[in-house]
Amino acid sequence: MSGGSVKGGGADELMISAGSVSTYLHGGGPRASVSLPGYGGGAAAKLGSDASMRVQDCLVAALLAGAMLLVPGMAAAADSELRLASYGAIESFDPDAAADEAGVAARDAVYDGLVAYEPGKTRITGRVAQSWTVSPDGLTYTFKLRSGVTFHDGTPLDSDAVKASLARRMAAAHPPRRLDGIAEVAAPDALTVVVRLNQRQPWLLDTLAGAWGPKILSPAALAAQGSPEAAAAWLRTHDAGSGPFQVAQVTQGGLRLERFGGYWGTAPWFAAISVAALPDAAAQALRLQAGMLDAVANVYPPASLDRLPAAFRVTALSGLNMIVGVVNPLLALTNDDARRAVLTAMHPKWWLPEIFGAYGSPATTLFPAGMIETLEPLELPSDLVVARRLVPRAGGVSLTVGYRTSQADVLRGPVEVLVSNLRALGVVADAVLVPDAAVARYARQPTAGPDILVVCTAPGEATPRAQAQTYYLGSGPGNVFGLIDPNASRLAREADAITDRNDALKQYLLAGDQLFASGGFVPLANIKGIVVHRDYLTGFATRPGFPVGNFDYALLAESE
Repeated sequence: MSGGSVKGGGADELMISAGSVSTYLHGGGPRASVSLPGYGGGAAAKLGSDASMRVQDCLVAALLAGAMLLVPGMAAAADSELRLASYGAIESFDPDAAADEAGVAARDAVYDGLVAYEPGKTRITGRVAQSWTVSPDGLTYTFKLRSGVTFHDGTPLDSDAVKASLARRMAAAHPPRRLDGIAEVAAPDALTVVVRLNQRQPWLLDTLAGAWGPKILSPAALAAQGSPEAAAAWLRTHDAGSGPFQVAQVTQGGLRLERFGGYWGTAPWFAAISVAALPDAAAQALRLQAGMLDAVANVYPPASLDRLPAAFRVTALSGLNMIVGVVNPLLALTNDDARRAVLTAMHPKWWLPEIFGAYGSPATTLFPAGMIETLEPLELPSDLVVARRLVPRAGGVSLTVGYRTSQADVLRGPVEVLVSNLRALGVVADAVLVPDAAVARYARQPTAGPDILVVCTAPGEATPRAQAQTYYLGSGPGNVFGLIDPNASRLAREADAITDRNDALKQYLLAGDQLFASGGFVPLANIKGIVVHRDYLTGFATRPGFPVGNFDYALLAESE
């Protein structure tokens, strides 16, 4: 475990005044300040408005402070269309190719998998699989399908469709989540699917249930496109699913889903859902204020939510999302003194209560809360007096702290305050907003990236295996700098060979401790998604592994 203990209040702590943080969050003044008492009259570092404030932050705060008070609660549109927003356009409706976070909820609404997580829980329930059994040796899973399920094109969803869909996922060149260790998929009759494994997999059902898990596609819809390549291109703006909604339109400006009348389960309340692609938080807030949207996620600073007018409500979504600092192995933090000083400034006690309030909690492992519990939490150093002395001893520290554009709504506040804290310790630090396309190249070119990239993880599954394989191990698609820790990889492989789930969890805890000790990953905070919506809307719930801000469209309704 890392050294350093969390101390109580005192003159040697980095003090972030409520007023200065309120200035940052609410746009109440020209600049936000962070002071280190005992060093230069309490004004060791100040961020100018050009560095710490953005016009959209001020606009959002202004809406909360007054403009939104002018807008009465509005009734739903006559055609029962729900209007939402997302921070980016959907990448594709091909579940075997799309890995973007913006489209998770929409893809989940138009496709079914064999199984799914219950909303808000890690319990796995059937989706098109009505039931399943596992052989005593753990190598054979037999799924019994629901009778009468049809795809949106009217063709039946049967065992052959499931077999073809699993084969398509296993053959995909770059799937968002691989299916490993499957020896054979058989379809002995129309409603039975048998999956045989090469070795026992304690996480198989989680992989099938996850946000990026395999979905069942209509073979007829794909065949009608003429070739696999043409089918993949068609799926960018169409679907081949059987879910409660079907794709009606996809443009760069957003998408529209319509209720599928032949859905096998409970029909969704809304006849249609439109999702506008709006990368600007202020634009989303303005449209909500103007009655053009019914709900927005992660737009309003948590500290401002007590100022919402009566026509709006807040729903907090507890998923498996956490904030992690990823350290570039080739840049500034190769010196032990510099690393300890920076980790001290990153300690969540300095920023988490002010930025997230009741919607965040300190991370105790590299795995999200609710996934693994530990009696020995990882701790960051917190002695700021020592940290300030370490900076000159390291020969000075200069670094950049980055966050990606698709997560700017969640991470802008923490990163800006972190940079202020670093400056208060004498570190030359800057915040950098990084395009997602650039982040994708860092694994091959680490020196092109920032010294630290702050990310919000979304493992897709409620398993430490998913978190580690996605973000921490060498081949993980979310391992932005391509970090490789041989000891952690070995521990993870050993965990995957353990058939007892609890023993496997303990082994992954050891792998997480090793990753932290090696210096590449810093656990910071567990956070909740925040949805601001009109007060007559109900049913907001997320599924484990959904990226923060995503929720189940089929559960949304209006209160009576």
